[in-house]
Amino acid sequence: MRYLMGLTLAAALAAGALSGCRKQSSQYAPPPPPKVTVCQPASRQVTDYADYTGNTSALETVDLRARVGGYLTSVNYKAGTVVKKGDLLFVIDPQPYELAVQQAQAELDARMAQVTLQEATLKQYLDARSKNAATEFEVLTATGNRDAARAAVLAGKANLEQAKLNLGYTHVYAPFDGLINRTQVDVGNLVGVSSPTVLATILRFDPIYVYFSVSEHDLLDYMRVARAGGASGKAAGLPISLGLGDEDGFPHEGAVDSVENRLDSNTGTITVRGIFPNSDRALLSGLFVRVRLPLGKVEAMLIPDVALCSDQGGQFVLVVNDKNVVEIRRVVIGKLYGGLRNIVHGLTDKDWVVINGLQRARPGNAVNPDRQAIGAALVAEVESASQPASQPASQPAADSATAPAQQGGD
Repeated sequence: MRYLMGLTLAAALAAGALSGCRKQSSQYAPPPPPKVTVCQPASRQVTDYADYTGNTSALETVDLRARVGGYLTSVNYKAGTVVKKGDLLFVIDPQPYELAVQQAQAELDARMAQVTLQEATLKQYLDARSKNAATEFEVLTATGNRDAARAAVLAGKANLEQAKLNLGYTHVYAPFDGLINRTQVDVGNLVGVSSPTVLATILRFDPIYVYFSVSEHDLLDYMRVARAGGASGKAAGLPISLGLGDEDGFPHEGAVDSVENRLDSNTGTITVRGIFPNSDRALLSGLFVRVRLPLGKVEAMLIPDVALCSDQGGQFVLVVNDKNVVEIRRVVIGKLYGGLRNIVHGLTDKDWVVINGLQRARPGNAVNPDRQAIGAALVAEVESASQPASQPASQPAADSATAPAQQGGD
């Protein structure tokens, strides 16, 4: 009997224990808040800029023309090469012009001989008049003949110079150092008869011009910033940078060369010309290029560009408040400097912006924020990107964090 009672009691205790385990396992344990990386915006003074599309143009362009008529006898260069100033490029048959020089020289010698004869004749008439052996009319006639002979000598000299000039035109030389294209006329053709025949075109490529149009809005912004900084507002000499279609950034450095003296009322723009060194011929005439023009120093509120989100309402970022709860903050964005985006409106330097783990951050939910500073590498990048092309980038601030914040979704 006792044995049966013991078994019954043990079974009851075991059933109670199992029931307690089932009750305990059914309770819900919420997961810990997701971990995200946050940082505060960095306030920096940067150089505001504007980007434009422009086109390159050679510093000088000359069409080499045949200024005298004749048969082309030689071409003394290879197409597409660089020629030096004074290099002989073309020769037009010089023989007819050499003969013209000889003929003009002979005519001049004959006219000079006439001057000698007329001067001697006048001297005889003057001597005869002093002895009453010649009339005044004869003296005047001899004087006129002498003066006419002298005038004929001057005309002869001019004819000789013209003949020599035409002879010189038979040899076409490079007017400056430049890149020359293929010849437009083959050897043996008659050139320069009915009109000055174009033989080839030579371009001066170093340095090279870049033309682009600045909007009225950007022009007024620049003038306002320049006046606020005590500058004169003159754009000539302002450093600018340039990038080709297949290049990253703006690796070519130059300066503003000139600005038109009035705004085009039809387009609301003003034409600006920049000048860039081009000794390596990386810039060809006629290219479409990207131009970056600095407008002035501005205070910027910078965050990593990866933190930006967008929806139908526009741009926004996720911030973590003092209770570690995620909030949506609508922002107005500015320009991109390296990997950092300027926030014009919507943030303060006290806000903590989510820069990593955006997929785990839900507005209204709590998170476990890992607070970091914007990395020194990103700060150095933005300071380098905001510097004018001719000035070195400043060093990053000493109190910047040494480890850059991670970028990415998770």
